[in-house]
Amino acid sequence: MEKKVSVLVTGFGPFGAHKINASWEAVKELDGISFEDSVNLITQEIPVEYESVSSLIPDLWKKYKPKLCVHVGVSPVTNAMQLETCAHNSDYCREDISCEYPDGHYCVLGGQECLHTSINVEKICQERDENKCPCDLETSCDAGRYLCEFIYYSSLNQSMRAENSGSSVVFIHVPTLDNPYSKTQLAHALKYVVLEILKQQNSHEPCRKCEHK
Repeated sequence: MEKKVSVLVTGFGPFGAHKINASWEAVKELDGISFEDSVNLITQEIPVEYESVSSLIPDLWKKYKPKLCVHVGVSPVTNAMQLETCAHNSDYCREDISCEYPDGHYCVLGGQECLHTSINVEKICQERDENKCPCDLETSCDAGRYLCEFIYYSSLNQSMRAENSGSSVVFIHVPTLDNPYSKTQLAHALKYVVLEILKQQNSHEPCRKCEHK
């Protein structure tokens, strides 16, 4: 029997003007969409707090040992789904919902300044199948230096550990709900991206390594 592949997908809870966070609404919808039998889908809501991210992310990696970790957040300035290429370690100066920020404004003390996803997100966007993916896809290299980028860096850092060898991480920004996509459309687009990434992993095609800039 084929061993199931664990895929961890997270969305954020409410913050600021986003009383209903489109990221978690879309991720919740994934639970009602059928995946291949080989996929063990795990979804998790994350509070918009640095301390919560710092404690939850290592625990989630240890518990589930995901082959793929997809973090999702909302962006009010995009009309497409944005696949983020990298995350930075420093300059987290914006307070979270608890009016806190990390010590020294760092994500990981002593960590590399910039980590890149090993996933070929450009290929996924360029080869988007409109019949299977209802949302426009684009890449971005600026995840925003808030909780979105903070959780991305945290997971990329976890994926570099020996016990997580071969795992991949990506962060995806989604638009606000119905601007222009419904939560169901966003969920189906997330499923499409997840399956495309798993295809990349299974094909063993060359991919970028996390870089230090």
